[in-house]
Amino acid sequence: MEGAEALGLEDAWSDTVISLARMTGGGDPGTRTARLTEALARARRAGDPDVEMRAAFNLASAAYEDGDLAAAAGWIDPAVRRAHELGVEWSYYPAELRYLQVLVRIGTGDWDGARAAAEELGRVPDTAAHVRVAGLHVAIARGEDGLTEQVEQAEAVAQRMGRASLLLSAGSAGVELAGWRGDAAAAVAVTERTVRRVREVWPLDFLVAVRLVALCVGTVADAAAAARATGDAATADRWVQTGERLAELADEAQAVFAEHVGPVLWEGRAWALRLDAERGRLHGRVDPAAWAAVVAAFDGRDVHERARSRAREAEALLAAGDREAALDAARDAHAVAQQLGARPLRARVEALARRGRLDLGLPGVRVADPAAVFTPREAEVLALVARGMTNRQVGAALYISEKTASVHLSRVLAKLGASGRTEAVAIAAERGLLP
Repeated sequence: MEGAEALGLEDAWSDTVISLARMTGGGDPGTRTARLTEALARARRAGDPDVEMRAAFNLASAAYEDGDLAAAAGWIDPAVRRAHELGVEWSYYPAELRYLQVLVRIGTGDWDGARAAAEELGRVPDTAAHVRVAGLHVAIARGEDGLTEQVEQAEAVAQRMGRASLLLSAGSAGVELAGWRGDAAAAVAVTERTVRRVREVWPLDFLVAVRLVALCVGTVADAAAAARATGDAATADRWVQTGERLAELADEAQAVFAEHVGPVLWEGRAWALRLDAERGRLHGRVDPAAWAAVVAAFDGRDVHERARSRAREAEALLAAGDREAALDAARDAHAVAQQLGARPLRARVEALARRGRLDLGLPGVRVADPAAVFTPREAEVLALVARGMTNRQVGAALYISEKTASVHLSRVLAKLGASGRTEAVAIAAERGLLP
């Protein structure tokens, strides 16, 4: 490096500094940024666009990996404009910068800007296909029609080229589309194909499997819950087994990455938390705290994923009987869905609000009134059962016989359509009918 500087070869000096920064992690982040910034300036003075774009990409990717999307955008946007001025916007590093630009804009909620960046040119070389596919996620999240062919074509190109970023973008697009349509079998098929291909290309670094599996297990958990709701235990068990089989792929990916690559960055940690929370849902567990952790992990880094997790948190809170907190979470998720134009998410939150009678100001939704459903004595019995009391304990607390308490509970079960006391409490909590 000293030799390059002595000879006045600023582009060679810059190239060496960039390589050292990536190989060593740059040590102190502030020092790393300063060195890369100097490398960017020197490469530009030397008139070497390749090294200049490489420096800009490393500055942007370092900020993105740190979870600082504003800083990342500060490096990305001028570099993309500069690449356009130089006529090199689809060479390797400018294409990667544009890919990051799409991801950052999606993360910050600038969905129109993300699509504009992804679709700016009518024709994109296959080597930059991941840029266009990343933009496709906005269309899927907005619930637009006619996307099946585009998603299938994207996956075909990804499978052929075997590039990790393209495989992740195309695979997750397929899983998302299947998920919003409620097609768990299709989501599983796409996930398995994509993870298998990523492992072939990157046997020691297929951590992207965690995101794919987390998304897929969410859809599988929905299928398992639907089967439980209809009393189809066999189907529910099959979906649980499928979800666990997929989750084991993610577990392996994390273990291999930790052994051969190193610490997991914010995005990997966030998706790992999401997978843990979805895994709990797969087994029918109600865990608001798990979803609160996912919300915190995506906060300030991915507006839509945070809102989706907030909606799941609302669902868990409602099932746990905390209606006030559930309403707060649902309002938060609903507001973001409206702002983004995310129709599938908005529909999910509104369905939850109607089912649980949460007051989001939706037409036709009435806030639940237990007095309109149960007699005063039935409401008292339900409240005590929700506290875990037996019929004998309920009778003693209300100064009635155990048999009378049982009769009141039977009427409560009949009104709720529940098969037992535990299910009755869960249904009443979800509908806002616990006194």
